[in-house]
Amino acid sequence: TFDMIKALPYTNAVFNETLRLHSIVPANMKEAVNACVLPSGDHVPKGGRVAFHPYTMGRSTTIWGPDALAFKPERWIDAEGRLIRESPTKWPAFNAGPRVCLGQQMATMEGVAVLAVIIQRYT
Repeated sequence: TFDMIKALPYTNAVFNETLRLHSIVPANMKEAVNACVLPSGDHVPKGGRVAFHPYTMGRSTTIWGPDALAFKPERWIDAEGRLIRESPTKWPAFNAGPRVCLGQQMATMEGVAVLAVIIQRYT
């Protein structure tokens, strides 16, 4: 069940870390509904388009720190051992906003379940 999958924070962290480093979507583009300013200070006019690359973002030391290239599932676990929920603008594995993947929860549940069974059978 979904509750059983949620009770596996480290397995979820391994799944998230895998998607961070090996994004399914190599690039994406958004159109600004209103004029805005990006965190970088760049102005985007209404109707302007902004491209982003989840594959590159997953390896960015600006976003993930100096160990961005390291496979480190621990980055997804807080001090109490709970799974950290990163902003989809930082980690867009399933997109964000009104275009977020409708199957995100199902895909995560299936991926973590398969990973747990593989670990169980081969350890």
